[in-house]
Amino acid sequence: MDGRAQGALEYLLILAAVLITVAGVVAVLYSSSSSLSRTVRGQVDNVLENEVLPGLAGLSPSGETPEAPAPFPVGEVPRFPAH
Repeated sequence: MDGRAQGALEYLLILAAVLITVAGVVAVLYSSSSSLSRTVRGQVDNVLENEVLPGLAGLSPSGETPEAPAPFPVGEVPRFPAH
């Protein structure tokens, strides 16, 4: 009977250690994912403010409509390779 009680106690201690380890891993993953989420959101906001919005007509921060560059140099005809 004494051996079974010791085995049950060891089993519970191992179970407690596993649960504590799993809780620690979950806490670290949650912390790093929320940090990553803030970093990614900051990058998206940065690109949106500095690249996307100024390029849209009528939404330039200076109030001016940006002029689109010519697709080809003036006076030249684009040449495409023959198939």
